[in-house]
Amino acid sequence: MIKQILQAGRQTSSGFFSMLPVMLGTLLLFSLLIPYIPRLFETGWFGQSPASDALRGAGIGSIAVGQPVVSYLLDEAASRRKIDP
Repeated sequence: MIKQILQAGRQTSSGFFSMLPVMLGTLLLFSLLIPYIPRLFETGWFGQSPASDALRGAGIGSIAVGQPVVSYLLDEAASRRKIDP
């Protein structure tokens, strides 16, 4: 039982450390985009109506965070290690 727990812990830490560069890259990319958010207000992209602000914010946020790309990379890393979803 202890042997299985230790093996599971090693596999978990190995999987986490293999995905760490992807997660850090996403965070660093997003941190590069943060300074441009106040400029969007100044240029008139936001501030007209709450509905259009929400749609634009959701669109920009989904592109900036890159969820589809990150999900694809995490899935690829998990499948290489034969981890089932």
